[in-house]
Amino acid sequence: MHWFNLIRWPNLIIILIMMLIGGWVLHILYSLNFILLVGSVICSAAAGNVWNDLNDLKADQINKPHRIWIEKKISIQHALLLYGLLNGLAIIFSLILFFQGFSSALIITLIAQILLFIYSILLKRLVVIGNFVISLLAWMSFLLLILYNKNASENSRQWVMHLGLLAFFTTWIREAIKDMQDVIGDREANYKTLPVIWPAARVKVYILFVIMAYLCYVGYYFINNFWLVTYANRLIPYIMILILPVFWIVFYLFQAQFNDQFRQLGNFIKVWMIFGMLSTLIWKGIIF
Repeated sequence: MHWFNLIRWPNLIIILIMMLIGGWVLHILYSLNFILLVGSVICSAAAGNVWNDLNDLKADQINKPHRIWIEKKISIQHALLLYGLLNGLAIIFSLILFFQGFSSALIITLIAQILLFIYSILLKRLVVIGNFVISLLAWMSFLLLILYNKNASENSRQWVMHLGLLAFFTTWIREAIKDMQDVIGDREANYKTLPVIWPAARVKVYILFVIMAYLCYVGYYFINNFWLVTYANRLIPYIMILILPVFWIVFYLFQAQFNDQFRQLGNFIKVWMIFGMLSTLIWKGIIF
């Protein structure tokens, strides 16, 4: 079980759900190549989680001492071996796709692995940049699916891109909140995240601006795609899922003061992300 905790299996389940929905929209769900795509993304993400824990030992001893697996349950050598194995599997899956003519799989996999490597040793310790990189990687998972099936309908491709941008913004919000949760250990480890260099009230305003950017995007998408009004009976529950939880998130954000409260808020956003993606099922038979 410790090995599954090390690769952060709940986060990998979220990635799997997102890619399954994207594959369903693009009609590639039942192909072997889709399984290889998913395997490449999940193995890269799992390797990134292992590498992140290897580089966060000092901060994690303060932020989450009860959830440290490396050195306590798993040796550093075994963790490094797992990191190399997972990255190797991701590259093998991508190479198979590459030799079948899908070169983007290998390119994006290598870019993701490089970003995750640099993120753990440098980028996550810098103001805002770490949040942006993880959000970008979430979006790239959907980009990979779109590039794979260029023959999908324009509506399907646009919808998957829409899901990718939803993942981008919600991941950014969650990562910013996680920084607030980890501020004590990050300060001891000399990281330069926003909660370390700014007072909590100012960081909350920053997160509010990210949330407002998310809402602006959602509004722009539906205004720009006014044809969706034709399906208003199915549009309303979808908008409720995308927008109504935001008001609770903002309220709870400005009430939160302790690490446990920020952790609960981050977990809520993960659940919200899943329901936001699953709400795509509302559109079955309309745009796909």
